[in-house]
Amino acid sequence: MKKIILAVLKTFALYKIRRVKPVIIGITGSYGKTTMKEVIAGVLAKKYRVLKSEKSLNTDIGMCLAILEQKSGFSSPIAWGAILFRGFFNAFFSSKADFFVLEYGVDKKGDMNSLIKIARPNVAIITAIAPAHQAVGQFKNIDEIAQEKATLAYAVNEKGLVILNRGNENIRKIAEKVKAKIAWYNDEKGLHASAKQAAHGITVSLTANKKTHSFFMPVIGTFHSDCVQVAAIIGHNFGIGPTAVSDSLKNFTPPVGRMSLIEAKNGATIIDSSYNASPETVINALEILKEFSAIRRIAILGSMNELGEISEKAHREVGRKCGSWLSALITVGESGKIIADECLKMTEKPSTIASFESAKAASEYINTVYKLQRGDVILVKGSQNKVRLERTVKALMAHPEKANKLLCRQEPEWLSKE
Repeated sequence: MKKIILAVLKTFALYKIRRVKPVIIGITGSYGKTTMKEVIAGVLAKKYRVLKSEKSLNTDIGMCLAILEQKSGFSSPIAWGAILFRGFFNAFFSSKADFFVLEYGVDKKGDMNSLIKIARPNVAIITAIAPAHQAVGQFKNIDEIAQEKATLAYAVNEKGLVILNRGNENIRKIAEKVKAKIAWYNDEKGLHASAKQAAHGITVSLTANKKTHSFFMPVIGTFHSDCVQVAAIIGHNFGIGPTAVSDSLKNFTPPVGRMSLIEAKNGATIIDSSYNASPETVINALEILKEFSAIRRIAILGSMNELGEISEKAHREVGRKCGSWLSALITVGESGKIIADECLKMTEKPSTIASFESAKAASEYINTVYKLQRGDVILVKGSQNKVRLERTVKALMAHPEKANKLLCRQEPEWLSKE
């Protein structure tokens, strides 16, 4: 049934692309795809009609749904029947768009080619290449990940544009085979950035050709300067000036579950990064927490899934980034115990470290034993399956009734899952 649904949706999506003839911007990377997509779509919308993939629809069936402006039917045959009906009308009669901004997600070799057959990009962006999706049946090593991600850049023809992160070693290696024009960011000899974190966002100064422009973006984490740089490149290439780019960035709202600030109980603050986790992103988040102004700093970290043979090493590396600077470390999931064990070697306060099997158990411990206080800042970050730390965030929120708007995975189909 899934194959039939995909075949029909793909037919509709391909027809819509031929009819609309948009510029297709494809974004891939081990992390940062969704935030990058939202930033780029916001900048382009200052001048053009833009269609973007909603949330993180980045698989083959997800991409078709994004192009046809539909939501997933999950496991409901009736819902999928309605989607096919609406998808037909969208393919043939929807309003035109100048740009499609799409995410390209891959879990194993061959996935990227499947996505490119649906929507071949005119512009490709690779945010980062890092360890991920290395469980059984996925990628064997980071070189395989790099080659799969690189396929998107290689698919862009000579008239197109490929935007690459020179600061990522694995991305630098793939540039030689790119046929299109390359625009680099994090490039000391070209476009480079300096970023400063303030309480309400980051200020990024971009310098290129001896000219400097400053931009403000209301997000947590100076690593978001990557988004600012790519926004400037997109603006430059499609006739959107620095003033319009700046206006879009300063009104940006980060996607839920990606370093969002949420009011917690008793005057505490949550840094909600519960959408997903990989070694590099967890370490970046811990560095942000370490510098964050707080009376007590608390990290709630879940297992990082799909790391295969490097899983234990990666979790121990995260554990070593924790230590006595944390007032408390609380882990969730089987691999989370490895983080706790490694942290225990780095601190003289073992009573502040606790491990739990589930997000629910961790929430009960925090609310009844540890108890939040005014001035606490709590980082919450973990993988999706069997972790689901958005449940912990909801349990700690001052206003849990706002969870539907502020948290990831709040659809009924997700909420019904264990």
